[in-house]
Amino acid sequence: MQLLPTMRIGLVVYPGCIPSGLMAFAEILTACNQRTQQRTFECVFTSVDGTPVTLTLASQGPSITIEPQTSLAEGQFDALLLPGFWASSEQDCAKALAVNRELIDTLSRLASTTQLWGYCSAVCLLAASRQLEGRRATATWWLAQYLSTAFTGVNWQFNDTQVEDQELITASGVQGYLAIANTLIQSHCGAAILAEINKLMVIARPQKAALPWQRIEMIKSKSPEVARAYRWVEQTPAQDLTLNNFAAALNMSTRTLARRIANGTDASAAQFMRLVKIQQACDLITYQGLSVKEVVDRLGYGDETSFRRTFKQVTTLTPAQYRQLIA
Repeated sequence: MQLLPTMRIGLVVYPGCIPSGLMAFAEILTACNQRTQQRTFECVFTSVDGTPVTLTLASQGPSITIEPQTSLAEGQFDALLLPGFWASSEQDCAKALAVNRELIDTLSRLASTTQLWGYCSAVCLLAASRQLEGRRATATWWLAQYLSTAFTGVNWQFNDTQVEDQELITASGVQGYLAIANTLIQSHCGAAILAEINKLMVIARPQKAALPWQRIEMIKSKSPEVARAYRWVEQTPAQDLTLNNFAAALNMSTRTLARRIANGTDASAAQFMRLVKIQQACDLITYQGLSVKEVVDRLGYGDETSFRRTFKQVTTLTPAQYRQLIA
């Protein structure tokens, strides 16, 4: 294997961040170094000014203090990895941006040669720094509406779990660091080494696409009324899913139904029904291995053609492509 220069990666800690992903990321790359017997990657903890950062685990619980090895300005990094921060609402995102204004300003002044990687809610920080302007990026599903509204200059690709745009990499989910680590190992050490590391450390293969149920799980948790709507759609054959039937089942007018579903899920009533049924289809394919015909019969679709068309509209994949993705 050709000896490559060591890549110096700054693992950025900041107030409110979730540091576990940084530690796991460093361990994966350390395992890669040991396997190749080369110092391909050097991971260094860093903060804006190099001072310790105290973090509380989740909303309550014990605190840990991470002492960075250097500051962002002094680190001379080839790349920076930003972990997500604790958030469950748009208000939490706005608060995190306000608290980390100094970090955002520092990111905005970085040299164009510095590679920037962020996952989960950390993509908000990159967007606020304007490093994503005019570029392709992704983030976790539930942030889609907030990011699309707040940062209109970004070419958002929320259907993808990881997006690479030159020196930028963004990934969705609190385990988005796995996809980024996989990309690095494969590009620097090859697919064979990546496969060995994944097998050695029992690392799950990152998903390439944001699967439908990820958005559905967010939708289901919105309110008891939405949960009731979800259960009705789940129990109703696809052929019978009309707005009139939906409204009647919930004892409201179609106009009221449309408004409440939109307010509770950021989707139209028709979109909501499609999402729920396709999530069921994905579950049947994933966990029971049913064929398309069996799924169509089980969920009450009129024919395979209409099911395949709806499946592609919702997931951007054919049932066969989806089956291959999760295999």
